[in-house]
Amino acid sequence: MRRSKILILGIMVALLVALPVWGNSSEPPSILLIVPGAPDELVVSVGEGDNYIEAARRDKLLESYFLFYYSDTDPVDNLQLKAKGDGYDLSVPVGDLAQRYQNVYTLDLDEGSLTEGKDPLRAALYVSMRVVLTLIIEGLIFLLMGFRSRRSWIVFLVVNLITQGALNLWINTVTYNDYSLFFGLVFYEFVIVIVEMVAFLGLLKEHKKWRRILFVLIANIMSLLVGGYILTVLPY
Repeated sequence: MRRSKILILGIMVALLVALPVWGNSSEPPSILLIVPGAPDELVVSVGEGDNYIEAARRDKLLESYFLFYYSDTDPVDNLQLKAKGDGYDLSVPVGDLAQRYQNVYTLDLDEGSLTEGKDPLRAALYVSMRVVLTLIIEGLIFLLMGFRSRRSWIVFLVVNLITQGALNLWINTVTYNDYSLFFGLVFYEFVIVIVEMVAFLGLLKEHKKWRRILFVLIANIMSLLVGGYILTVLPY
């Protein structure tokens, strides 16, 4: 019964990781446009009539982000989006923005269509990739530190799927704010260390407590460092 209570407590705390963090360190984008497979020559702008403002561009693996800020979009009543370059010449109406900030759209260059929000399949793919990479990194450390029993590996997988799954679902909610992402990632890794410390001390029986504690610390420091780098390469 005591073990079950510890595990339930760990799950409840881990679920807090899914809550978004709001940061005031920098202005969030008014519009974040996700363009899969955007060519290097592609230029995206918004506006109306003869007045258009070009987006700030951030390139990631397999896709690019085009960002517009509130000062770019506030004076415009009927936003139009233009994408030109490398054979593309699209003009798509944006319509009314749902909110002042953090409006997310996905542009399909081949179809010439604009969809509000992130593609659910895309989100599932990148969340899964990040979780699997984290499991591989922490699993190697788990193995190197001598954990071999079937029970230990079941606990490892269950706990990490909960904590890392929740963390990466939160990452998927971040529109595009490097400061919020960085500070949120550090904060949530701290929460995860506490959750995993409680879970592994209560549920693992293999090896002494000091080794279990050491594993949690080393594994999460490594996943924070590697995961932080991954987020600079992979979309989120």
